[in-house]
Order: sequence, then C-alpha cells, then structure tokens
Amino acid sequence: MFVYDNDWVAAVSPDVLMLDPGDKSWMGNFTIRGIFVGFAKVKALLEPKEGSGHILTSSSVLKVSVIRKNSWMDRAFTISIAVLVSVLFVNFGAALDWMILKETLHRPIGPSIGFVTQFLFMPIVAYILGMVLFDSPSMRLGLFFTGCSPGA
Repeated sequence: MFVYDNDWVAAVSPDVLMLDPGDKSWMGNFTIRGIFVGFAKVKALLEPKEGSGHILTSSSVLKVSVIRKNSWMDRAFTISIAVLVSVLFVNFGAALDWMILKETLHRPIGPSIGFVTQFLFMPIVAYILGMVLFDSPSMRLGLFFTGCSPGA
C-alpha cells in the first residue's frame, strides 16, 4: 500500500508490492503518475500476509516533483508581454513634457513625499495591520502586497 502526503499531485498504480519468498525481500513494479503541478512524498507501507510471520515495514520516502513542460504558447506569451512593455516604455518617454520634468526636479519635495509614502510608509502600515488583524499568514501577505502596490 502506498501513502501520499498530497494525493492531488501524484498517484501510484498499481498499488501492489509482493514479498519474494526466496530472499524475503519486497519486490514489484509501480508507476507514479503526475496529476497536478506540485510536490508530493510517496511512501510504501509493506504489509505481509496474515500468518506469514513477517512484520510491517515501510520504505524510505520518495520525493516526487510534478512540473509542466514549456510549450510554444509560453514562449509566445513571454515575447508578446516583452513587446507590449517595450511599447509602453516608449510611449511613456514620448509623453513626457520636459518643462514639467525640469520644474519637478527643481522642487522635488512633492515627489519625494510620494515616494517615501508609497515605498516605505504604506508597506510598513500594511504589515502592522496584517499582524494585528489576521491570524492567517496568507491574509497577512495579501494585505502587505496590497500596501506595496501603487494605488493599492
């Protein structure tokens, strides 16, 4: 019999190992099939037949990693995102008004306050609120990411 810690990640079939009567060792073939992307640990519990005089033994843990093979669609998505981000950067640079940029650099107090608030104050406040309000680490992390994102 096989025991899994994540049965939604991998499955073993057939679920049978046999005792070799000659040298009293366990033998058999099995197949591990990946079901979903993730990690699992599989362990064989070897149960002898009743009356055979053998005790229950277990194998070492087999660590299983199920990964997804890259396809042409992944590459096309990555290339299209790179092209779109490049176009956005070019448009951003083309939309800058140099006079406004010079004025901002001469009086940088406003952008400095915005920068410090966005990247220091908001994440710290979100972290503290997460620690106070939530017991779940995932909820704390979600609130922290919201505090780190521009415009929340």
